Amino acid sequence: MEKALFINGVFKDVLDEIMKFQEENPGKTFYLQPYSESAIKQLKDEPPELNSPLPLYISTTDQLNEICYSAEIIGWEDKKEISDKRLASLNEHMKLFQPKEGKVYLEAEGKKCVNLISIRKLRKITSPPPTAYLKKVSDGLPLKPRTRSGGWSYVYALPLVSTEMNYWWVNQNQTHMEEIGGGYMWSPKKKADGSSNTFYDNMTRVAPGDIVFSYFSSKIQYLGVITSQGYSQAKPVFVGGGSSWGEEGWMVNVDYKELKKPIKPKDHIIAIRPLLPARYSPLQKNGDGIQNVYLTHVPEQLASKLLKLIATDREVATFMSSSHTGETKTDKEAEEDRIEKLVRQDKNITSTEKEVIVKARNGQGKFRDRVIALHKECPFTRISNREFLRAGHIKPWSKCKDNNERVDPLNGLPLTPLADFLVDQGYASFEDDGKILFSSQLKKEEIEAMGLDLSKAYAIAIFDKRQQEYLKYHREHIFKGHL
Repeated sequence: MEKALFINGVFKDVLDEIMKFQEENPGKTFYLQPYSESAIKQLKDEPPELNSPLPLYISTTDQLNEICYSAEIIGWEDKKEISDKRLASLNEHMKLFQPKEGKVYLEAEGKKCVNLISIRKLRKITSPPPTAYLKKVSDGLPLKPRTRSGGWSYVYALPLVSTEMNYWWVNQNQTHMEEIGGGYMWSPKKKADGSSNTFYDNMTRVAPGDIVFSYFSSKIQYLGVITSQGYSQAKPVFVGGGSSWGEEGWMVNVDYKELKKPIKPKDHIIAIRPLLPARYSPLQKNGDGIQNVYLTHVPEQLASKLLKLIATDREVATFMSSSHTGETKTDKEAEEDRIEKLVRQDKNITSTEKEVIVKARNGQGKFRDRVIALHKECPFTRISNREFLRAGHIKPWSKCKDNNERVDPLNGLPLTPLADFLVDQGYASFEDDGKILFSSQLKKEEIEAMGLDLSKAYAIAIFDKRQQEYLKYHREHIFKGHL
C-alpha cells in the first residue's frame, strides 16, 4: 500500500495563505516548517522528489482530529545544513509568497527547528474525514485522537481523501439485486418524455472516491465507494422493474460493502430532519423515502450523521483503506474493470478459467495463442511474426454476452499495433465475406501513409457463421462508416 505523512496541528492561516498564493502562482513550491528539534526520519532517509512525491495529510490547530488539507511533499531539507546563499533565497521566497511567516525560522518557542518541507498541490478537503481513518505504518492501528498540536505519523495513504469527495444517496428499491450484485449503479439518460432529470444527470457528476449510501426496503443497507466516472451503457436486465426506462443510460462502477448495522432513517428522523437539504432531499420530512429520487447529493453534515449511525470510525476506515478510486478512465476501461471484477468474484469459475478470461481482455494468454494459430497473420500487413502481433477482439470484450464469447478465437484477429488501433477504434471493419472496409473518416492519403494499398483486396478468412455474427456487431456498433 502507498505510504503518506500526516502532520498534526498546522495553523490554518498559514495553509490558507499558501492556497491563495498557489492559485496566483501555479507550479510554485511552498514550504512547511514543523516546530521540532527532531528530523522526520522517513523524509530524511528517503527525501521525496519532484517526480516521486509523497502524499501529505494535515490537520489544523482548531481541527486536530480531522484531515483538513492534503498536499504532495516534493522535497525535504535539514535547516542546520542549509547554506547562507540558499537561506537568503528561501527568505526572499517567504517574504513574497508566504509573508505571514516571512522567513525560514531556525528557532521557535526556544527550540531549534530542523525540518523544511517542500510541498505542492495543497488542497483544502471539502468533507474532512476523521484522522482515525488513517492507519499507522508501524503497527497498522488507526491514529488516536489528539488533544494538542505537534508531531507527525507515517501512515498508509487513503485514496478516498480527496478535495472533491462528495456523498451521494441512491434509491435501489427496484434494482438493488442487480446493481449491488453487479457492482454498479445505472439510470436512464432522460425521462420517458425526453426531458432532463437531475437525479439522472447526477450520474455524470460523480467521481472516483465519492461515497454512496445504498437505500432500499426503507433502510440504508450498503455503503459504496464509486470507482469510475459515469459512462454510457445500455440498460441491464432488471427483474424487479425498469420496463418503462429507455435503453440508453449512464453506468457508474461501485464497490459495495454490506453494513453490519443497517439503519432505518425514519427511526432517527428527529436527528436527521434538520440536516435534510431544502432541494433534492433523499427523504421526506417524516423519514420516508421519495419514489422519484434515484441519485441525489448528500450534504456533508447529513453524511457525517449517517456515517456515525451506521458504522464505527474503525469500520469506515477499514472499508475506505481497502477500496481504491482509480484514475479517470475511458468508458470502455470502466466497463471492462466492472466485468473483470465480476469474473474474479464468480465462484462457479475455476481460478484457471478466470485467468484465461481476464488475460483475454488484453489479448493475452490462451486467447492470443488460439487467435494466432487460427489466422496465422495480420490481414492488413501480412506479418506473421508473433513478436509483432496482438490478439484484438472483433466484438469488444466488454460487450460480449458471456465469457465464451470473450475467449472465442473466432472473435479475435492477429493484428499489428496500428491495425489493432484501426479495428478497435472503428476506422476499419469487415464484410460478412471477410473483405476489409475503411472508414470515411480516414483520408486516402492517410491510409496510404500507413503503408496500406487501397488497390489491394484486404480480407480475413471466414471459418464459421458465429464469426460473421461478431463481424456484424462490429459493423453496426463500432465501425465509423464506409469510405
